[in-house]
Amino acid sequence: NQRNLGLTETHIISPTMLNTFSFGYTKTDELYAAGNQAIPKFVLTDGSLVRWGPDGGTDDSHPETFIFHDAVDWTKNVHSINFGIEYRRTRDDEYGASIGGPAGQYLFSPGQPLPVAVPSNSGLNNIPAGAASPSSLLSFMEGADSVYQRTLAYPGFGPPGGGFAPFGIRRYSLAGWFQDDIKVSQKLTFNLGVRYEYNSVPYEVGGRLAGIVDDPNFQGGSLYRKFVLNPQPIYYPDYNGWGPRVGFAYRATEKTVLRGGFGIFTNFPISQTADQQAFGFPFAGMGTLA
Repeated sequence: NQRNLGLTETHIISPTMLNTFSFGYTKTDELYAAGNQAIPKFVLTDGSLVRWGPDGGTDDSHPETFIFHDAVDWTKNVHSINFGIEYRRTRDDEYGASIGGPAGQYLFSPGQPLPVAVPSNSGLNNIPAGAASPSSLLSFMEGADSVYQRTLAYPGFGPPGGGFAPFGIRRYSLAGWFQDDIKVSQKLTFNLGVRYEYNSVPYEVGGRLAGIVDDPNFQGGSLYRKFVLNPQPIYYPDYNGWGPRVGFAYRATEKTVLRGGFGIFTNFPISQTADQQAFGFPFAGMGTLA
Protein backbone atom coordinates (compact mmCIF):
# COMPACT_ATOMS: atom_id res chain seq x y z
CA ASN A 1 0.00 0.00 0.00
CA GLN A 2 1.77 3.16 -1.20
CA ARG A 3 0.67 6.80 -1.11
CA ASN A 4 2.29 9.66 -3.02
CA LEU A 5 1.83 13.42 -2.99
CA GLY A 6 3.56 15.99 -5.16
CA LEU A 7 3.26 19.77 -5.39
CA THR A 8 5.15 22.11 -7.74
CA GLU A 9 5.22 25.92 -7.89
CA THR A 10 6.93 27.69 -10.79
CA HIS A 11 7.67 31.39 -10.45
CA ILE A 12 8.87 33.65 -13.26
CA ILE A 13 11.31 36.07 -11.62
CA SER A 14 12.28 37.79 -14.87
CA PRO A 15 12.30 37.00 -18.60
CA THR A 16 15.64 35.22 -18.09
CA MET A 17 15.18 33.69 -14.62
CA LEU A 18 12.82 30.96 -13.45
CA ASN A 19 12.41 29.45 -9.97
CA THR A 20 10.83 26.03 -9.43
CA PHE A 21 9.92 24.74 -5.98
CA SER A 22 8.55 21.24 -5.42
CA PHE A 23 7.49 19.12 -2.48
CA GLY A 24 7.09 15.36 -2.53
CA TYR A 25 5.81 12.87 -0.01
CA THR A 26 5.79 9.07 -0.17
CA LYS A 27 4.59 6.56 2.40
CA THR A 28 4.53 2.79 2.07
CA ASP A 29 2.80 0.31 4.36
CA GLU A 30 4.44 -3.10 4.11
CA LEU A 31 3.31 -6.14 6.08
CA TYR A 32 5.06 -9.46 5.65
CA ALA A 33 3.77 -12.03 8.11
CA ALA A 34 1.96 -15.33 8.15
CA GLY A 35 -1.78 -15.14 8.72
CA ASN A 36 -1.60 -17.43 11.75
CA GLN A 37 1.25 -16.67 14.16
CA ALA A 38 -0.23 -18.69 17.04
CA ILE A 39 1.26 -22.04 16.00
CA PRO A 40 4.93 -22.94 15.52
CA LYS A 41 6.66 -24.06 12.37
CA PHE A 42 7.92 -27.64 11.92
CA VAL A 43 11.03 -28.48 9.89
CA LEU A 44 12.14 -32.04 9.09
CA THR A 45 15.84 -31.65 8.37
CA ASP A 46 16.25 -34.72 6.16
CA GLY A 47 13.33 -33.79 3.91
CA SER A 48 11.05 -36.64 5.02
CA LEU A 49 8.20 -34.12 4.80
CA VAL A 50 8.03 -30.58 3.53
CA ARG A 51 8.14 -27.80 6.09
CA TRP A 52 4.81 -27.14 7.73
CA GLY A 53 3.48 -24.14 9.58
CA PRO A 54 3.69 -20.34 9.26
CA ASP A 55 6.82 -18.66 7.98
CA GLY A 56 8.74 -17.30 10.95
CA GLY A 57 9.84 -14.13 9.17
CA THR A 58 7.84 -11.07 10.21
CA ASP A 59 8.12 -7.46 9.06
CA ASP A 60 5.68 -4.60 9.56
CA SER A 61 7.22 -1.50 8.00
CA HIS A 62 5.95 2.06 7.38
CA PRO A 63 8.71 4.11 5.67
CA GLU A 64 7.87 7.67 4.63
CA THR A 65 9.98 10.26 2.82
CA PHE A 66 9.63 14.04 2.61
CA ILE A 67 11.41 15.83 -0.27
CA PHE A 68 11.91 19.60 -0.59
CA HIS A 69 13.47 20.75 -3.87
CA ASP A 70 14.18 24.27 -5.08
CA ALA A 71 16.01 25.15 -8.32
CA VAL A 72 16.73 28.30 -10.34
CA ASP A 73 17.24 28.46 -14.12
CA TRP A 74 19.00 31.61 -15.32
CA THR A 75 19.99 32.55 -18.86
CA LYS A 76 22.56 35.33 -19.32
CA ASN A 77 24.44 35.95 -22.59
CA VAL A 78 26.16 32.64 -23.48
CA HIS A 79 25.46 31.07 -20.07
CA SER A 80 22.57 28.78 -19.14
CA ILE A 81 22.87 28.37 -15.37
CA ASN A 82 21.01 26.00 -13.08
CA PHE A 83 21.53 25.85 -9.30
CA GLY A 84 19.51 24.67 -6.36
CA ILE A 85 19.17 22.69 -3.16
CA GLU A 86 17.35 19.53 -2.11
CA TYR A 87 16.50 18.10 1.31
CA ARG A 88 15.18 14.58 1.93
CA ARG A 89 13.92 13.33 5.28
CA THR A 90 13.14 9.63 5.80
CA ARG A 91 11.30 8.07 8.72
CA ASP A 92 10.85 4.32 9.11
CA ASP A 93 8.78 2.86 11.95
CA GLU A 94 8.59 -0.91 11.98
CA TYR A 95 9.15 -4.13 13.83
CA GLY A 96 10.17 -7.57 12.74
CA ALA A 97 12.22 -10.71 13.07
CA SER A 98 13.95 -12.87 10.49
CA ILE A 99 13.85 -16.36 12.08
CA GLY A 100 11.60 -18.14 14.51
CA GLY A 101 8.60 -15.86 14.64
CA PRO A 102 6.37 -15.29 17.66
CA ALA A 103 5.61 -19.01 18.16
CA GLY A 104 9.03 -20.30 17.12
CA GLN A 105 9.97 -23.33 15.05
CA TYR A 106 10.85 -26.95 15.85
CA LEU A 107 13.55 -28.85 13.99
CA PHE A 108 13.34 -32.65 13.85
CA SER A 109 16.42 -34.62 12.85
CA PRO A 110 17.61 -38.23 12.60
CA GLY A 111 19.64 -39.50 15.54
CA GLN A 112 17.44 -38.13 18.30
CA PRO A 113 16.85 -40.51 21.25
CA LEU A 114 13.30 -41.87 20.95
CA PRO A 115 11.20 -41.49 24.11
CA VAL A 116 8.88 -44.39 23.21
CA ALA A 117 9.70 -47.85 21.82
CA VAL A 118 8.58 -48.59 18.24
CA PRO A 119 7.45 -52.20 17.67
CA SER A 120 7.43 -53.87 14.26
CA ASN A 121 4.92 -56.38 12.87
CA SER A 122 7.56 -59.11 12.62
CA GLY A 123 9.15 -58.26 15.90
CA LEU A 124 12.54 -58.33 14.17
CA ASN A 125 12.86 -54.57 13.63
CA ASN A 126 11.75 -53.20 16.96
CA ILE A 127 13.33 -49.93 18.02
CA PRO A 128 13.71 -49.70 21.80
CA ALA A 129 13.10 -46.52 23.75
CA GLY A 130 16.26 -44.42 23.94
CA ALA A 131 17.57 -45.64 20.60
CA ALA A 132 18.58 -43.16 17.90
CA SER A 133 15.79 -42.23 15.51
CA PRO A 134 16.46 -43.41 11.95
CA SER A 135 14.64 -40.48 10.34
CA SER A 136 13.24 -37.00 10.94
CA LEU A 137 9.74 -38.34 10.32
CA LEU A 138 9.97 -40.79 13.22
CA SER A 139 11.44 -38.07 15.44
CA PHE A 140 8.49 -35.86 14.49
CA MET A 141 5.94 -38.61 15.19
CA GLU A 142 7.35 -39.07 18.69
CA GLY A 143 7.83 -35.37 19.38
CA ALA A 144 11.60 -35.75 19.72
CA ASP A 145 12.73 -32.39 18.40
CA SER A 146 16.43 -31.60 18.10
CA VAL A 147 16.17 -27.81 18.22
CA TYR A 148 13.57 -25.22 19.15
CA GLN A 149 14.13 -21.65 17.93
CA ARG A 150 12.17 -18.52 18.77
CA THR A 151 12.76 -14.82 18.21
CA LEU A 152 11.84 -12.36 20.97
CA ALA A 153 12.84 -8.92 22.10
CA TYR A 154 15.46 -8.86 24.83
CA PRO A 155 14.15 -8.23 28.36
CA GLY A 156 13.42 -4.57 28.92
CA PHE A 157 13.30 -3.73 25.20
CA GLY A 158 10.00 -5.28 24.15
CA PRO A 159 6.39 -4.44 24.86
CA PRO A 160 4.78 -5.61 28.12
CA GLY A 161 3.63 -9.20 27.91
CA GLY A 162 6.10 -10.16 25.19
CA GLY A 163 6.33 -9.64 21.44
CA PHE A 164 8.63 -7.70 19.17
CA ALA A 165 10.08 -4.31 19.99
CA PRO A 166 9.01 -1.56 17.56
CA PHE A 167 11.76 0.76 16.43
CA GLY A 168 12.10 4.02 14.55
CA ILE A 169 14.95 4.79 12.13
CA ARG A 170 15.60 8.38 11.05
CA ARG A 171 17.93 9.71 8.34
CA TYR A 172 18.20 12.68 6.00
CA SER A 173 20.18 13.86 2.99
CA LEU A 174 21.09 17.36 1.83
CA ALA A 175 22.33 18.30 -1.64
CA GLY A 176 23.26 21.48 -3.50
CA TRP A 177 24.49 22.03 -7.05
CA PHE A 178 25.62 24.56 -9.64
CA GLN A 179 25.66 23.89 -13.39
CA ASP A 180 26.65 26.22 -16.24
CA ASP A 181 26.20 25.37 -19.92
CA ILE A 182 28.45 27.75 -21.85
CA LYS A 183 27.72 28.17 -25.54
CA VAL A 184 31.15 28.99 -26.92
CA SER A 185 29.95 29.00 -30.54
CA GLN A 186 27.09 27.80 -32.69
CA LYS A 187 28.76 24.39 -32.78
CA LEU A 188 30.40 24.01 -29.35
CA THR A 189 28.92 24.02 -25.83
CA PHE A 190 30.80 23.30 -22.59
CA ASN A 191 29.12 21.97 -19.44
CA LEU A 192 30.74 22.85 -16.10
CA GLY A 193 29.30 22.12 -12.70
CA VAL A 194 29.66 20.77 -9.21
CA ARG A 195 27.30 18.98 -6.79
CA TYR A 196 27.64 18.32 -3.09
CA GLU A 197 25.68 15.69 -1.17
CA TYR A 198 25.66 14.80 2.51
CA ASN A 199 23.86 11.73 3.83
CA SER A 200 23.34 11.71 7.58
CA VAL A 201 24.22 8.82 9.84
CA PRO A 202 20.99 6.93 10.63
CA TYR A 203 19.87 6.84 14.24
CA GLU A 204 17.14 5.11 16.21
CA VAL A 205 14.69 7.28 18.13
CA GLY A 206 15.28 5.40 21.37
CA GLY A 207 19.05 5.10 20.96
CA ARG A 208 18.85 1.33 20.64
CA LEU A 209 21.00 0.43 17.64
CA ALA A 210 23.98 -1.80 18.29
CA GLY A 211 27.22 -2.69 16.58
CA ILE A 212 30.79 -3.92 16.92
CA VAL A 213 33.30 -1.10 17.39
CA ASP A 214 36.01 -1.43 14.74
CA ASP A 215 37.86 1.83 15.50
CA PRO A 216 40.72 1.35 18.00
CA ASN A 217 40.50 5.05 18.90
CA PHE A 218 36.75 5.16 19.61
CA GLN A 219 36.29 6.57 23.13
CA GLY A 220 39.90 5.89 24.03
CA GLY A 221 40.01 2.37 22.62
CA SER A 222 38.37 0.66 25.59
CA LEU A 223 35.48 -0.60 23.43
CA TYR A 224 37.53 -1.79 20.46
CA ARG A 225 36.08 -5.00 18.94
CA LYS A 226 33.32 -5.12 21.53
CA PHE A 227 29.61 -5.32 20.86
CA VAL A 228 28.13 -2.04 22.05
CA LEU A 229 24.56 -0.84 22.46
CA ASN A 230 24.02 2.54 20.83
CA PRO A 231 27.54 3.62 19.86
CA GLN A 232 27.38 7.26 18.81
CA PRO A 233 27.55 7.46 15.88
CA ILE A 234 26.78 4.00 14.49
CA TYR A 235 29.41 4.87 11.86
CA TYR A 236 31.37 8.01 11.10
CA PRO A 237 29.74 10.59 8.82
CA ASP A 238 31.20 11.19 5.37
CA TYR A 239 31.56 14.86 4.39
CA ASN A 240 33.39 14.17 1.11
CA GLY A 241 30.35 14.16 -1.15
CA TRP A 242 31.77 16.55 -3.76
CA GLY A 243 30.98 15.67 -7.36
CA PRO A 244 32.52 17.78 -10.14
CA ARG A 245 31.01 17.50 -13.64
CA VAL A 246 32.45 18.57 -16.97
CA GLY A 247 31.25 17.87 -20.48
CA PHE A 248 30.89 19.15 -24.01
CA ALA A 249 28.66 18.93 -27.07
CA TYR A 250 30.09 19.59 -30.53
CA ARG A 251 27.99 19.68 -33.69
CA ALA A 252 30.37 18.28 -36.28
CA THR A 253 27.82 18.26 -39.13
CA GLU A 254 24.12 18.91 -39.55
CA LYS A 255 23.44 15.25 -38.69
CA THR A 256 26.29 14.49 -36.28
CA VAL A 257 26.79 15.72 -32.71
CA LEU A 258 29.69 14.54 -30.56
CA ARG A 259 29.15 14.48 -26.79
CA GLY A 260 31.44 13.61 -23.90
CA GLY A 261 31.84 14.23 -20.21
CA PHE A 262 33.11 13.23 -16.81
CA GLY A 263 31.47 13.32 -13.42
CA ILE A 264 31.61 11.91 -9.91
CA PHE A 265 28.29 10.75 -8.49
CA THR A 266 27.18 9.50 -5.09
CA ASN A 267 24.37 7.14 -4.14
CA PHE A 268 21.96 7.28 -1.24
CA PRO A 269 22.89 4.79 1.48
CA ILE A 270 20.95 1.56 1.17
CA SER A 271 18.07 1.82 3.62
CA GLN A 272 18.44 -1.80 4.69
CA THR A 273 21.88 -0.97 6.11
CA ALA A 274 20.24 0.69 9.09
CA ASP A 275 16.92 -1.12 9.04
CA GLN A 276 18.48 -4.57 9.23
CA GLN A 277 20.28 -3.59 12.43
CA ALA A 278 16.87 -3.32 14.05
CA PHE A 279 16.25 -7.02 13.43
CA GLY A 280 18.98 -7.91 15.92
CA PHE A 281 19.95 -6.98 19.45
CA PRO A 282 18.14 -5.60 21.40
CA PHE A 283 14.95 -5.57 19.30
CA ALA A 284 14.91 -9.24 18.39
CA GLY A 285 17.13 -12.08 19.52
CA MET A 286 16.89 -15.72 18.52
CA GLY A 287 16.91 -18.19 21.38
CA THR A 288 17.79 -21.84 20.67
CA LEU A 289 17.07 -24.88 22.84
CA ALA A 290 18.74 -28.10 21.81
